[in-house]
Amino acid sequence: MEEAGIVVRLPDWWSARRPPRPQVQVLLGERPQSELGLDTLLDFQVDLTLDGEILTDDERRELLASSDGLVLFRGKWVEVDRQQLQQALDHWRKLQREHAGGLSFIQGMRLLAGTELDETDVAAER
Repeated sequence: MEEAGIVVRLPDWWSARRPPRPQVQVLLGERPQSELGLDTLLDFQVDLTLDGEILTDDERRELLASSDGLVLFRGKWVEVDRQQLQQALDHWRKLQREHAGGLSFIQGMRLLAGTELDETDVAAER
């Protein structure tokens, strides 16, 4: 097919692991605390990763500016759905800004479980 001028791009589908895809990673409570308890505020960090490695700002911009489908990135073909990736980043970054001072343990667990927080939830925890 290559001799005929046809280029075929495939991710590593035959590998036992999942095909490489950028993912939004949310970390809670990475900063060491002086004391632990239900009232302890947890830090909140959102990153874009590929194969567990955090992407730099330039790499993130490059991926989000690329076309959908397969993109040659860091020497391998990566599946990219820009719209889905951007929506996930926007959602978690918005929550990160809203809770810049940190999250309670209960709020953090609710967010990671996919539950929305509203003002009545926050007031009920106090």
